[in-house]
Amino acid sequence: MSGVRNRKQGATGKAADPVAAQSFALCTELNSSPDIALAYVRYWGSMSSAVRARVAAVDSAGFDVQYFIAGDDERDIRIQLKTKAGSVEEAKEVLASMAAEAKKQLNLDIDRTYRSPGSKSPPDVHFPKPWIIGATLGAWFAVLMLTYADPSVLPADVIRFRELASKELLERVLTGWSILHGIEAAVSIVLCAYARMPLWTWLAWPMMISVFGTPSLQNCLKVAIRHAMYRDPETFGIPKGVLEGEYRSTPSGKPKSSEAVPLLSGKDE
Repeated sequence: MSGVRNRKQGATGKAADPVAAQSFALCTELNSSPDIALAYVRYWGSMSSAVRARVAAVDSAGFDVQYFIAGDDERDIRIQLKTKAGSVEEAKEVLASMAAEAKKQLNLDIDRTYRSPGSKSPPDVHFPKPWIIGATLGAWFAVLMLTYADPSVLPADVIRFRELASKELLERVLTGWSILHGIEAAVSIVLCAYARMPLWTWLAWPMMISVFGTPSLQNCLKVAIRHAMYRDPETFGIPKGVLEGEYRSTPSGKPKSSEAVPLLSGKDE
């Protein structure tokens, strides 16, 4: 690969690539998050069907990524840096910028509020976005008022609409909506069980989803995947121990003592 070739330039009389010399440390840091390499491949490599990926080598001009497509063998792709890097620090800045742009465009922003199972910090339970909360509560209020409110407190136009729609139809809409949210709440319980989340989240997520529906179920799914990923990383194509910063093996299988260089911590845009 290009990264390997650049590391060998010193033997041919050319100046050694300072970024390639720190390739292992950079790769280790990049691969510590399963989102980063996958975002690079899907966005910068235009491989939207990739299901998992890892950065294999980094040099001053670009980086090599190994990725998988479902039902296919491993593939390699070369991605050029937006700006050629003259030092490791410049490379980290460019890589961070490219990762942030890719995650933003692909809606893969890392949820940094996640707490791994077994930690003392509470697990993730998130409300939807404010506009979703407002719209959903407004819809619930409107349907309940149309269905059950005393006519004396309703404007004349609303009363005419209720008479036109009929109370029976409004009750059916309310019942169907409630059943749909109930099914989504049941799905969230299955997700909590699969991810082995703490017991109280088995109550928090279903209650929230019963009100807000699909938007909250999407958040629950993301958190469940995070918990499952930390519990069994190898199932998701992540080398064992990499999420805890323990992964130090090289392509040859021999351990290496190079320290990982902090790269993207706290730099999500």
